[in-house]
Amino acid sequence: MLTNKYVIRFLLIMCFVLLYKTPGVLYQNTKQKTIRHEVTVTLKLIQVFVSDNSGSPVKHLKKEDFIVFDNGIRQSITEFEKHFTSAEESEQISSPQLNHKENQAKLIKTGRKFILLIDYFNNGVFGINKAKKAAIEFVEIYLKNNDEVAVLSYHRERGLVLHLNFSSDFKTAANAIHNIRGIPTVINENAQEQEGEWKHLRSFQFIDQLKDWARSLKYLDGYKNILLFSSGISRKELYSKWTSGEVELEDVGIQNIQGGLHEELLEVGRELAAANSPVFTINTKGMRSYLEKENSRGDHSLKTLSDFSGGTYFYDVNKKDIIWDKIQKATTNYYVLGYYINERWDGKYHSIKIEVKSPGCRIRTQDGYFNPRPFNSLSKFEKDLHLMSIVDASGSPFNKAFSLDSISLPFAYKSKTGIVMITELLINEFQEVLQREIDIFRFVLQGQKILFGSQKGILKINDHELEKIYIYTVHEVDPGEYRTCLVLRDDKTGKSALGSATSKLTINNDFQIFSPLLLIPNHNFQFINLGFEEVSLSIRDIFQFLPPDMSPIIKAIPYGTRKICAAIQVMSPSMQDSRPEFLVTLSPHGQSNKISLNSHLLTSTHEEGNMLFSFLEIELPLLDKGKFSLYIEVREQKTNLSDRICSYIEIQ
Repeated sequence: MLTNKYVIRFLLIMCFVLLYKTPGVLYQNTKQKTIRHEVTVTLKLIQVFVSDNSGSPVKHLKKEDFIVFDNGIRQSITEFEKHFTSAEESEQISSPQLNHKENQAKLIKTGRKFILLIDYFNNGVFGINKAKKAAIEFVEIYLKNNDEVAVLSYHRERGLVLHLNFSSDFKTAANAIHNIRGIPTVINENAQEQEGEWKHLRSFQFIDQLKDWARSLKYLDGYKNILLFSSGISRKELYSKWTSGEVELEDVGIQNIQGGLHEELLEVGRELAAANSPVFTINTKGMRSYLEKENSRGDHSLKTLSDFSGGTYFYDVNKKDIIWDKIQKATTNYYVLGYYINERWDGKYHSIKIEVKSPGCRIRTQDGYFNPRPFNSLSKFEKDLHLMSIVDASGSPFNKAFSLDSISLPFAYKSKTGIVMITELLINEFQEVLQREIDIFRFVLQGQKILFGSQKGILKINDHELEKIYIYTVHEVDPGEYRTCLVLRDDKTGKSALGSATSKLTINNDFQIFSPLLLIPNHNFQFINLGFEEVSLSIRDIFQFLPPDMSPIIKAIPYGTRKICAAIQVMSPSMQDSRPEFLVTLSPHGQSNKISLNSHLLTSTHEEGNMLFSFLEIELPLLDKGKFSLYIEVREQKTNLSDRICSYIEIQ
């Protein structure tokens, strides 16, 4: 359900996450620079479907046969691709006008993506059954091996619900469609005026949620073909004026409605076009809709959504053979035209017009697109989507976060287990960031499940002579494999930095050594704990004996380094009765030959009988630049139990 509290993750896993805020660390700088949104050169790609008068695809066209107008100005086509059913008929002709690596866009080369959306709100029992049967048939018969499909439904009370993320498991997709449950909306034409008002109100809510969803699709790469099974919104609701009376829009989660239903629906179509998501609307009432008065039919709303998104309207769900044949032709036979534009961050809409020089051709393409808007003008929903695109690191053009060096280490402390993530910030690289108000977010991901925590605030740096800052977060989790993320984002410009690391937490019952925290001599650094108030653990609880003159090794150590240290945790039921022995070896990464290293146990202590905290000094030979595997083995002399862990270091 999409409400004020929930956000659709339509990135890789498309699940709902509850966003909550906690106080952060504050630091204020009164000198703020004026925000300027520069003009950037961007490659715009347009998918174009060309057919003849009979509806068959036209396959012989060349780049020179197309004319593209952007806001009425003719453009120079620099990229050209043909995609047709037969592989030998597909080709790419690329003549890039500019050589901007960061602005190069990937042309479409993957399988098709389909989103099946069954509308329970604008549907009756008969239409729902027809929709589900047709959707299952499409999945089981007409999808190809490299296609992907996602399944959603919309309900009056629950809103937009995800049933299956993009998957090539078509049997699972068919089962997901079959198992959708919900109550269709049935409104009597002679219903009381108040009931009619609530239907109109819910239609506002339906369109508003579709608009937010359309915006989210921009964060998913490629073309997304939407099959919407619905009877549509009636003309009466679409064009009639409505006043809420005593009902407040906010009570049902409706926000930012600017115009009437028709204008809002046009906006949804434009947003879908901008997201490369054409909608194939399928009327679930079929020919029965023509028995109704024109003012009560929903065909106009379905046509509007398809026309403005670049899709096609189908008037009868029962004519499945015709529908599937046209969708197959539309999604497997098309051209891709690319041209460079000066993209301004003003949020303005650009109309697109495409002409073909060859006579007798019909063209279907998106109506236009939106320029990106300044980040500080985005809604909270859009900013959340931007944040999730950074965390997913999906390669989306919206994910342009600066990469931060980070490590993630598992730990056990008393009765707690978890992981600690440490991210390194170099002051000279982030001087501007540290003088701005920035949002701080932290995440823990386990597969498709997100354990989510966020903090909003400002980094507080008191000592400007520091060279490095080490931001760390402690997460108490059960054994498993996790990905931890830290995001720093300027809320004014959207500029972001991402630290990400993966670790696996396992607990053995007999004897275990945990990944060490490797350290190197350093004086000008500071630890910053982003832990929540209810989490009392600090990095010095987990890795005891941390000296003030040694900082963590996150990525690399300087050439010529001859000494490092390791803060180590060892767990054993009989640890208190014996003194362990540490053996350290080193080998070039990917090679089997090992070098024995001299190591010295500087200090150690026991905790609750089964935990040993040790601090080890390791001597290094003069190593060449490159990556190395560092093995630390611990042996218990009394029981002869042993365990070994591998860490990695890089010499620069």
